[in-house]
Amino acid sequence: MTTHLLLCLLLLGGHRSLACPDPCSCQGGRVECSGRSLTSGSMPSSFPIGTTELRLHDNLLSTLPNGLLDDLTSLQIFKLLSKRDSEINLKFCDFFLPNF
Repeated sequence: MTTHLLLCLLLLGGHRSLACPDPCSCQGGRVECSGRSLTSGSMPSSFPIGTTELRLHDNLLSTLPNGLLDDLTSLQIFKLLSKRDSEINLKFCDFFLPNF
């Protein structure tokens, strides 16, 4: 019975997935979403458990969804801007990187 309940919670989105979100690519703890022409509306809604590095640079982002990074407790590197980005208007980006 407990196994069935846990499986239902996983299928209904009760926990973060281990799967790499589309259109990103993943290798180990690195989630590579850079250069995908992502907008605030097309941003993946979650990232895999154990993500240590998240790359979002070279996209068309103006905001990040509230809470996007809240559950990424292993996150150590977060790359949002690249050298060629001259301006980005982020309304709110509140996250905690404990290893810095």
